[in-house]
Amino acid sequence: QVFNLLKLAAQSANAAEYVSVLQLLIARKKAVRASEFVDVMFILTARLPVPVALIRLTLNMAIPGDRPALPLMPHLRLSGRYSMEELEQHIFQGCGARDVDSYEEVRAELEEVRPEELRGLVHVVNPSAADYFGHFVTLLHLEFIEELRGVEQQLSRSPFELEDRGSMVQGLR
Repeated sequence: QVFNLLKLAAQSANAAEYVSVLQLLIARKKAVRASEFVDVMFILTARLPVPVALIRLTLNMAIPGDRPALPLMPHLRLSGRYSMEELEQHIFQGCGARDVDSYEEVRAELEEVRPEELRGLVHVVNPSAADYFGHFVTLLHLEFIEELRGVEQQLSRSPFELEDRGSMVQGLR
């Protein structure tokens, strides 16, 4: 079963394995049920570090075929206050990239999948429900990714800075 391969690949930290299964889904035009898609998204979002690039690619499966695809990399102008290096680290660190030097390697592997070819691979019987599901699940996960980035930034601050901002209390007994 291709779906079981997708679940296994979602559990691994290897972008090349995940890409291979996505390419198999595309080649066979093999749709997955919404419940199976949710299972895969749960696995991906539960991993640490979170594989943002894999999540962005996978979300395209829920987007109906006539809607615009979600790109692997967000547009730099939309990412606001982040440099390209910070953005790449955030996107690729959970996808098997060990350090800055391997981000390009992982990105090249993931770019072998064209996001627009993944659209519509989640089978939802009602077209209106499919439209809503694709829109909702994409926004929900993109919001999760942004919240996660905010938490990561917060946790990277020193305890004194966190205390100054009211995010931490020290010396309680």
